[in-house]
Amino acid sequence: MQLISQRIFIAEINRLKQLAITASYSFEQTRKVLTDEVKKPDFNRESNIILNEDIKNSSLKVFTVLHKLKSQAPRYLQELLFTRLISALEIFLIDSIREIGKITPENFKSKELVPYTREQVLSFLTIEELQNSLIEKDCRQLSSLGFQEITKFYKNKLGIDYHSLHPGITRLEEYHERRHILVHRLGQVDDFYRHKYNSTAKRLSVDFSYLNEVIDNLFRFSEELNQKIVKELFGISTLPQPGNNRNLYVLEIRNANILPDCLKPAYQIRKGENTVDLQGILLISSIKNGRLTMVVEGDTEIITLYSKAIHRAHVSGELKIKFANPRKLDRSFFPNKYREKWIKRELEEPGGDAQDTSL
Repeated sequence: MQLISQRIFIAEINRLKQLAITASYSFEQTRKVLTDEVKKPDFNRESNIILNEDIKNSSLKVFTVLHKLKSQAPRYLQELLFTRLISALEIFLIDSIREIGKITPENFKSKELVPYTREQVLSFLTIEELQNSLIEKDCRQLSSLGFQEITKFYKNKLGIDYHSLHPGITRLEEYHERRHILVHRLGQVDDFYRHKYNSTAKRLSVDFSYLNEVIDNLFRFSEELNQKIVKELFGISTLPQPGNNRNLYVLEIRNANILPDCLKPAYQIRKGENTVDLQGILLISSIKNGRLTMVVEGDTEIITLYSKAIHRAHVSGELKIKFANPRKLDRSFFPNKYREKWIKRELEEPGGDAQDTSL
């Protein structure tokens, strides 16, 4: 299963990587065209190129353009892409905290007093709205404090230590220090960086190979962090088998002793001439306080057919869907406030107060 925040981060990584590759190719092709031009016998060395007719003073000599295309333009672009990449990483980490908080707010409990006026408190229609407001305050504060505090939050509140994830905390910290130097010092290295990373460099930059390495490392980091969150916080430890689909539902049912037909173990899903019982695709099920959390996995078409059965039961009023995955169903009939839900932490550890439905 994939957090929404990780899906968005991966999409951003891919866009930045494609831009880096496309720009590198464009720079190289432009250089080849201009190089061929200057080799012509009748080429005027003093001639200018108008780079953009809509911008004043945008004409440059051909040799100046060639020089910039060889070093300066690629370097500046790679630094900009790197800066955005690290910003996207921080957004991913904060959005993941927000997503976790909406699902498992108990991780955010503390004895800290929170300043709310009576007007603010009375404006919340539900406890869920109040919880979301508190979580949002934490996220805004972490955004301001930066990577070090985000790291501490993951370790102290969520029990997730970056040391155990690729590429390790040292490299992740270096990425942030490098971003800081590029943004606030235009690449000029300070004594703090030299001392911390035993560096003699006077200036930091980002070349194409370094940018590619960072992209690959952050892609893997996000995958490992996603798996760790799903396994340790949400209680799901395995990934779907190849060719299979996996859906998760959080359902409210009226009576745990009187289940709708689609939740009974003998419920049959028909695919052509083949029939599969619910028991054959049920991966996890747990019920607590009238809320059923279940995960099904199997052939994609079977799972799609079963999703439609859950939908029909929802429409008929036999149950109420609080959350479902995949997102397509989510957009079609779920209330907006549930669209960012993932999996409610109803799957208690052995010895907890959850009751196994034994579907």
